[in-house]
Amino acid sequence: MAAADTPAIEVRVAQPADGPGLVRAIAAIDRETDYLGTPGERLAWTDRPAAMLAELQQSDDGVYLIATAGDDVVGYAGALVGQYRSTRGVLSIPHIGVRAVQRRHGIAGRLLTALEAWARARDVHRIDLTVDQDNAAARALYRKHGYGEEGCMREAASGPAGWHSYVAMARLLDDAPPPMAPVHATRRPRADSLTIRFRPVAPGDAAALRVWEVELLSAPPRLLKLPDEVAPPERFRDELTAVLGNAANFLVAAVVDVDGAERVAGLLSVSAKPGVRLRHDLAVIINVLASYRGLGIGRRLFEIGEDWARAREAHRLSTAVHAANPSGLGFAAAVGFAPEVVLRRYARFAEGDADLIGLAKFPSAG
Repeated sequence: MAAADTPAIEVRVAQPADGPGLVRAIAAIDRETDYLGTPGERLAWTDRPAAMLAELQQSDDGVYLIATAGDDVVGYAGALVGQYRSTRGVLSIPHIGVRAVQRRHGIAGRLLTALEAWARARDVHRIDLTVDQDNAAARALYRKHGYGEEGCMREAASGPAGWHSYVAMARLLDDAPPPMAPVHATRRPRADSLTIRFRPVAPGDAAALRVWEVELLSAPPRLLKLPDEVAPPERFRDELTAVLGNAANFLVAAVVDVDGAERVAGLLSVSAKPGVRLRHDLAVIINVLASYRGLGIGRRLFEIGEDWARAREAHRLSTAVHAANPSGLGFAAAVGFAPEVVLRRYARFAEGDADLIGLAKFPSAG
């Protein structure tokens, strides 16, 4: 084809009708690079791309931008905003790629510029992504577009050549307000004797877990989620059922008996990250109510979670705590997590912004 006949590249928001073409482009790009999905890997929405794109447009929870040459999708960038009010100003890019034949023509840069315009129109203050540590060309591209490096997630993904580390990068779009002051967790020493049991969570625990979560979020230190963001009872139950129905998730509750009824005092959540390359990295979340802190519940929950991870041959454990929660950071350090990344101004509260600290532990290291 002569140069004059080559279709011009158009960058635009993907519409539902673009869904099948987007799926084909993602599959082709996965075959052409070592840095994205495993060839043949299916996305959660592979069978319903039009519906996924329509839902994104309706909710404004994110966007897929595509680069087209005539009728062909030759590049894409997918991004999602944070799910809580404190993180709604963060746009994360988990998915970006360009066909091999179209690389080095500025398409990825145009996708990033269009994403920034989309973000600014929605008062986003931070755009972030991760990039393979060995992908020098991509890191240079992101730096050119104003992204700064925020740390390295060690051996976060697997590949044919072994473990891959990822660099966290972000572009900040506004001036920083004063940082949120650190708030320590409260402890209320107990004089009564307690019997604490640890057991897997069951679907019938939905009501008790919802009560626990509202109480947890209503006490300091502030977490990313706010109390009024807890799902209504019916939706909470449905969401819990879905989580428990996925073998990649493991939930354990610490329960005590209060007036003849069980009360949830703490919760462990361990979940494998999605995708073939990331499945050996398990995300760990542990929280304990203020009235039951200092009793060793959190440490016991972690031991249970780490045993489960080792049985699954997990390579690493990940967690994250925002910088204004020194008690949470202290607990993570006490059970062996080490800081890896500092995600600047990740959470925005009325009291100011807070960095999110990403930490990791390798179970095989003890």
